Amino acid sequence: MRDINTYRGLLYSFTYQQNTFKPRYHVDQANATAASYMTQNYMTLPEYISVTEAKKVFLKKLEENSITNQIFITTNDKLMGILSVKSLLKYPNESDSINQLMQPNFFFVAPSDKRTELAKSLCDCDFDLVPVLDKGLLVGTLSKREIDRILEDDATEDAQL
Repeated sequence: MRDINTYRGLLYSFTYQQNTFKPRYHVDQANATAASYMTQNYMTLPEYISVTEAKKVFLKKLEENSITNQIFITTNDKLMGILSVKSLLKYPNESDSINQLMQPNFFFVAPSDKRTELAKSLCDCDFDLVPVLDKGLLVGTLSKREIDRILEDDATEDAQL
């Protein structure tokens, strides 16, 4: 286990993924997949930082208008869990590590999942943010807007057929 000071030094450089690079997946509109819809704007934190440090990072991003309701907890881009912002902000013990607050079990999709499969999985669920994982690595997310677009595109395709 790394020393907490190691994570403090890395904290501000790896906390928010900007949409600064293109997806590494081929987008084929005829066979649309999760990679066709996903975004790479999401917030991540290393799993062993304190609640205090996590709150500081979140509040800094709030000032920059980068608001999210969930934070992805990662180690070397591997998704370890999901932390709700509400849980983070209400948690009373500031010195605890955020890995104690995260949810280690979560619903996710793969970049290669077809739109029809996604629509079936997502239509009955009320997800605001779904991680897209490639072999356990976080490569993107589907926000509420992308999920709605998947459902709309699938319904449109069904109606056209």
